[in-house]
Amino acid sequence: MSFNEDTNYLTFDHPNSDKANAEVRTTAEKLCQQRKQVAIKTASVCSLKNCVTHYQCGDREDVIKYGL
Repeated sequence: MSFNEDTNYLTFDHPNSDKANAEVRTTAEKLCQQRKQVAIKTASVCSLKNCVTHYQCGDREDVIKYGL
């Protein structure tokens, strides 16, 4: 996982499985909650075995306003 405290972008390199996807989502939500923001999944690229998934922390008002 990559997370820079100066930015609001998160990158996860993880196995391609439902369990790993759920764990990544939970981790992204927890990290964004620390900033009083919500996790927005922006991209995910997978092979048969691995995935790289990107999240961005955003303000709840923007998520509602822009339908993210």
